[in-house]
Amino acid sequence: MNPSAERAATETAGVTPCPGGPRLRGLASQFAFLSLAEISCRLISLAVVLELIRRTGRDGFGRIEFCFSLIYWLIFVIRDGVELVFYRELSRRARPNPRIIGSYVSLKLQLAMALWAGLSLASLVVFHAPEDRLLLASFGLLLIPTAIGLDNVFRSLRRSGLVAISLVIRTAVYALGIAVFVTDASRLVLVPWLFFLGEMCGILLIWRQFRAEFGIPRISLRHGRRFAGPVFSQGQGVLGLQLTQVAMSSMDVLVIGFLDDWGKVGLYGSTHRIVSASVTFAVIFQQVLLPQLVRSWVANRKQQTAEVRRITMAAMAAIVPVTLAVSIFATVIVRMLFTPDFADASPLLSVGIWRVPLMAAASIHLTTLVATHRERLGLKIMSGCLAISLPQVIWAHSRYGLNGTAAAMLGTAALTALATGAAVYLPSRNGTSTTPKSIVQGRVDSGTARTETPRKLHQETRSEKQLT
Repeated sequence: MNPSAERAATETAGVTPCPGGPRLRGLASQFAFLSLAEISCRLISLAVVLELIRRTGRDGFGRIEFCFSLIYWLIFVIRDGVELVFYRELSRRARPNPRIIGSYVSLKLQLAMALWAGLSLASLVVFHAPEDRLLLASFGLLLIPTAIGLDNVFRSLRRSGLVAISLVIRTAVYALGIAVFVTDASRLVLVPWLFFLGEMCGILLIWRQFRAEFGIPRISLRHGRRFAGPVFSQGQGVLGLQLTQVAMSSMDVLVIGFLDDWGKVGLYGSTHRIVSASVTFAVIFQQVLLPQLVRSWVANRKQQTAEVRRITMAAMAAIVPVTLAVSIFATVIVRMLFTPDFADASPLLSVGIWRVPLMAAASIHLTTLVATHRERLGLKIMSGCLAISLPQVIWAHSRYGLNGTAAAMLGTAALTALATGAAVYLPSRNGTSTTPKSIVQGRVDSGTARTETPRKLHQETRSEKQLT
């Protein structure tokens, strides 16, 4: 038997190939594509942030940062909550089903519109000034492109090049709009609208390619509501997990926003943006790692943890040296990037940048738990860390100001990395892993994750027929 036929027979029999060089090379190529795009996007975004700081000042940028941190919670519910459940389901399939994708998009769109309505009402309570209320409601527009995005369809097919091009287009359009139209603090409300325009340009590119290859997804509110049941019943652990993640990543800005003035929010938010941009690489690891772990699911826990350990060590080897350099030269970096009003931000950057390797490790650990259907364990861990950390952040800020907040957030990141690492690497009580369960099929697949043959690709499951 030739090597290709032997490999096909092995996959059909449900035997997971031994992890090693080819798999890591595949992950590395996808990571390289997305990293190149993210580096370009983050450099452009950093230039936009610096220009916004110069044009709007600490108070104006503080308003933008607070609204963005608040809307980030809602975006995560859709993008990394419902979307992550969707992504895991797509990773089991050799070819996307437009009807199932249409149902997911319908569900996300209804959820986005409900969250936008709630955000508009919340703006009446959070803010007193009409311009601040309008700014927060305008940022809610970002929920719409998040809901209709199809990036994860092509990520699940390991076609990261198209996604990378789309990301660059979105950022470039947004940056061009900021450079032309946002000239001072009186035009802050244009920032979310330009963000919305850039996102839609990139998403239209993805939709155009999807239509050419698979057809147009059928958007139906009725199908979306029908699909909500299995998604939220099996995906509530993922939703809760992602919500706790975003709460822990942005609670420092929100605490400062509620306890201090806009100038302090702007000062802290300037370095928070740098840290958040660096943590993007952890999100890339999550996007690349999840489909690989789902497809290569095995009952051997030692084999799983060995592969995750190799990926984590590779990530740390790339991130830690850069983190050390940024921490040492924080004063020089702040002086080069920001105006003299932000000179006090250097200790915040020197301490806060160490959250990056810790959050990257935690993200890889949590992705492993989601891929092996142990997201409920991850939710318990993250909820416990959040319950411990939030009072500490509030106390540290009240007692020691912005520096205390940065130190408390660093402790939160360390606690999260250690707790999630223990869940992944330490042996479980029964010594076994959870068997993957398909949302669309509504049944438990035994053995490894299902590999679809061409004959099975044309068969409709009972749940899929209900969507038509």
